[in-house]
Amino acid sequence: MLAKTSFALTDTDLEGVAIKGIDFTSSFLRRTNMRKAQFLETLCSKVLAGVASVAYHPTETLIAVGDNRGTVQVWNIATGRVILLFSAHPTFVNAVSYSPDGQYIVSASYDNTIKLWNANTGELRRVLKGHSGSVRDLSYSSDGLKLITSIEVKSIMLLDLNDLFCI
Repeated sequence: MLAKTSFALTDTDLEGVAIKGIDFTSSFLRRTNMRKAQFLETLCSKVLAGVASVAYHPTETLIAVGDNRGTVQVWNIATGRVILLFSAHPTFVNAVSYSPDGQYIVSASYDNTIKLWNANTGELRRVLKGHSGSVRDLSYSSDGLKLITSIEVKSIMLLDLNDLFCI
């Protein structure tokens, strides 16, 4: 039987610690180092597993997190709570980025697509297709009008978001 916890772990170093028989699903974890920790018979919130990419919101205390289940989560880092969770891709979200104005999140995946999301609602706004391999990373230009992407086949694409044109 797992011991259910609802405590907060803040500024805690659990690196290399063996953790057994704990249910962390109701716990508040903030600035907790779990690198190389061994989880045996332990439950964690779904959003703790498989983080593949993260990005800061440009003006808020928010971060976007992409994971290996294809979801994007938006966390309020002041409270440590997930405020938005949406299914973004059928597989790994390799990269996430906020637009410079914070209104959009873009996500990239092994499915060879980039998706543009409303950062406040999680509504899908646009799907950018045509990459010849999985999109590994992406970044907005400072004016928010272009997006640069790297692709697993060792190439880079520069996209004009107004015209959806590959430069």
